Amino acid sequence: MIYIVTIVSATSLAWHQHRYFYSGRARSDNCHTKRSNCCRKHGIGCVYLSSIQNYIRPLIQILKLPKLTFPLVAMQIDIPAQMPERKPRLPLATCSFEYHYQDLFAVADFAEYDKFVQTYYGVRDSNQRIDSFTTQIASNLSNTHYKRGNILDIIHKQVFCAL
Repeated sequence: MIYIVTIVSATSLAWHQHRYFYSGRARSDNCHTKRSNCCRKHGIGCVYLSSIQNYIRPLIQILKLPKLTFPLVAMQIDIPAQMPERKPRLPLATCSFEYHYQDLFAVADFAEYDKFVQTYYGVRDSNQRIDSFTTQIASNLSNTHYKRGNILDIIHKQVFCAL
């Protein structure tokens, strides 16, 4: 099993500007997308570990990251023990727009997708459950134990995006 943590870094204080931080984020996303596609092509399993964003400060300490560095994304790569079905993807109309951003969606707009998600969770081999996309969203929005509220402070302590 391999864990990869992508870290945005700067070589001088001139790099602390917002644009460099976001540019590093974009490059990181591109790198992980290519890595993910390569893994899938060769039958290797990979999963993004977004949970590292819940534990940024301890991760910075464990990896002994100096100022002007910040952990962005983690990925776990391994030979899969099983080949699970791919999780249904959001309908393109809900995440791709033409001419303007569509910011208002009704729960009914996701009814068909909810059926796909419910079937996916209901028929998979492991961790079967009754669940839907809209239920997950409502649960996440009502979660009062949000662990990422201080992330901007941590970014500033790493001397990125200083005001």
